[in-house]
Amino acid sequence: MPNFDYVYPANYYMAERPTLVSQNGRSYYSIDGNRVHRISEVLSSYKSEGLTAWRERVGNEVADLKCQVGIKRGTDVHALIEAYLNNSLEPAGWQRKLSANRVFEYAKPSLDRISMIRGTELPVYSRSLNIAGTLDCCAEFDGVMSIIDFKTSERPKRMEWCEKYFLQETFYSLCWEEMTESPVEQLVTLVICETGDVQVIKQNRDTWVLRLEDLVREFHHNKSIGVRK
Repeated sequence: MPNFDYVYPANYYMAERPTLVSQNGRSYYSIDGNRVHRISEVLSSYKSEGLTAWRERVGNEVADLKCQVGIKRGTDVHALIEAYLNNSLEPAGWQRKLSANRVFEYAKPSLDRISMIRGTELPVYSRSLNIAGTLDCCAEFDGVMSIIDFKTSERPKRMEWCEKYFLQETFYSLCWEEMTESPVEQLVTLVICETGDVQVIKQNRDTWVLRLEDLVREFHHNKSIGVRK
């Protein structure tokens, strides 16, 4: 098992970081005691035509069930990946998670392309956008500074179904640059499939910045006039 190297991001820990607050079974981010909206809220209404067509084809009940199964699978696999990258994986503790273990094994060759890790599961905040979130991984991928996001799926995804991922990763990259003054060149989405396929999707971050900024601007405007989407 590889031993991943870490680079201590001093500027990140000196920056203003959001606090995750849990209250009445729900959670939100806080900055200086003030509630801050999450990037997931901004993107909640962003739906690709492909996903909309899929939901219409299989029906809402089946789609909701598959989403619930996917969330459970994703949570288990994500925990394994985080432990692996943190050099703290204890396989014995996951012996009963057979499905998650199998999917995780598919991901290993791609995970081993990660190096010089700045952090995993880091809460981030953009003052310019006034939005917060938690990034999966900030590190080098194939030697390029990247925001890396881990997704699980039954089967490979079409590129147009991944736009929401790219926008979320773009947000994390902008937060990272604000907080650390360190540029991020690349977005990497690892889609790990139950079929054994692993999609490594690389994107130029700058391709998505304007679209993200438009969505955030629209989100704040709608909130200010009381519009729910």
